[in-house]
Amino acid sequence: KFVGNILIDVAEALEHVHNCGYLHYDFKPENILVSRNGNVRLCDFDLSRPIPGTPTKMPDNPGTPVYMAPEQLRGREIDQRVDIFAFGVTMYETLTGQKPFNGDTSREVLLAQKNRDSHFAAPRDLNPSIPAAVERIILQCIEFDADKRYPHISYLVAELRKALYVYPNLMPYKIIGSDSREYGPVDIDEIREWIDEGRADANTLVCEVDGSQWIKLRDLPDVAGALPRTAAARPRGTLQINYLVPAILCTLFCCLPFGIAGILFAVQANSKVQQGDIDGAAAAASKAKLMCLLSFVLGLISLIWFFSSGEFNRILQEMQETMSR
Repeated sequence: KFVGNILIDVAEALEHVHNCGYLHYDFKPENILVSRNGNVRLCDFDLSRPIPGTPTKMPDNPGTPVYMAPEQLRGREIDQRVDIFAFGVTMYETLTGQKPFNGDTSREVLLAQKNRDSHFAAPRDLNPSIPAAVERIILQCIEFDADKRYPHISYLVAELRKALYVYPNLMPYKIIGSDSREYGPVDIDEIREWIDEGRADANTLVCEVDGSQWIKLRDLPDVAGALPRTAAARPRGTLQINYLVPAILCTLFCCLPFGIAGILFAVQANSKVQQGDIDGAAAAASKAKLMCLLSFVLGLISLIWFFSSGEFNRILQEMQETMSR
């Protein structure tokens, strides 16, 4: 599990380098530092250079041969895929304890890369505990033909996450469904079972809310029904009211003008009566009744919508939870 975390962290570090427009150009285990608390650092950028827009032949050919891609060893056009090859070699060595291609010279390493029938061993032949999906990733990274490798490191990172589904920090986790409500808490083993059974998507977004780790599954089909449903995902002590304010504003802006107009017409009707204008008073009174009726109907519609949407019960629940905290 922890090796998986390190591999993902290293892949993400290399992804960051590529996203900044640079090749590392000397990627190997010696340039990866892991602290005592598990933090990973990618170092030694002396040979780094900008990623060419199209495969380009470099003026020099530095690096460590056993981690160099075939096109780099041959002095041909290269791009970001040489780093992907080196990452695959590093993964192979990390998980098996052996280098995939050995040789005392660049030529010997190149021959070992090209002729894999006799001396090359698949990762799972050396370490059966390696997941089959991880082995496929390694083998695609170290393809002799650059066009058969991952075109960009981001594809590799996504595949590696999906293959290992290793999440940072400790468990248990809380899960946020597509409706932004919290399900759980559950531990990582349950999540792995759902992914293996195809009941949940392995692609996840891990986010931090008030110091707690949450996992947001992009696809949570029938898993949600088996989980206790609790409060909406939010920091402690806060109250999320999505529709209460719009409902109040709608009531005020829709009902209040008609109510004020009804009052004004009523005052006008009273004034007409005092002036002896009976017909004018009757007309003003009719308008006052119409305005009051419209105000009542709009207010009633707003209340029906508010209660039927379930927002009233949700807000009461949130208020109780907030006060209990």
